[in-house]
Amino acid sequence: MPTIPLYSSPAPPNSRRPTSLLPSIATLLKGCKTQFRLEQIHAHIVRKGLEQDCFLISQFICLSNALASLSYSTAVLDRVLSPNTFLWNCLIKGYCERSGFLGTVSLFVRMKREEGLLDRFTYPSLFKACASEGRVWEGRAIHGLAVRCL
Repeated sequence: MPTIPLYSSPAPPNSRRPTSLLPSIATLLKGCKTQFRLEQIHAHIVRKGLEQDCFLISQFICLSNALASLSYSTAVLDRVLSPNTFLWNCLIKGYCERSGFLGTVSLFVRMKREEGLLDRFTYPSLFKACASEGRVWEGRAIHGLAVRCL
């Protein structure tokens, strides 16, 4: 028996689909595979006024780190008025994976300057960035900071 797509025809004018049938943004993010689709989802987030939802934006940034440029991910974080630690950590991890030592540490310094709270999940990406380029002295300095702060 053939299946009929849920939205195979446009809705008649002046009718609204029940919101329970519409996919959530988080579901759209899980199925997103291209930068073009990611940008469409971002436009949807902006239109719905959800740019300050740190949970949703952290999911978006994690995916954006893989599909788009780091500058795009950073621009999304820049629009959040009070980014939480998890949001910072998602972006730091992306920088560690795609930018290397200098970008990762620069973002970490920015996080501290903007009074972002550090936690035990902030430091592993920093250590990895230091290790990837043999930055022993910087790794020791960050380790000392971690010991003092945690």
